[in-house]
Amino acid sequence: GKDAAKDAPLETPTGDAGGCGSSTDCLSTEYCDKSIGDCAGRGVCKMISSFCPTFCSNMCGCDRVTYCNSCYAAKNGRTTIAYNGACE
Repeated sequence: GKDAAKDAPLETPTGDAGGCGSSTDCLSTEYCDKSIGDCAGRGVCKMISSFCPTFCSNMCGCDRVTYCNSCYAAKNGRTTIAYNGACE
């Protein structure tokens, strides 16, 4: 009926609604920010920081590269963190 759209399952938001599957869905100055460990999930485009904190606590990025922290993963790899600790 005419109310079918209302009853349709919610789709994953895309574009301006704030959803991204990878950093290629974002502007070149942004990365797709996701929860730690949610490499294949959806995230939100966030601006890449110009400056990162200097502390280094080895984190494995979703691109299988070890970064000092999530800021450097975003800045240098436009990626997020797969897990804490150096990549195996």
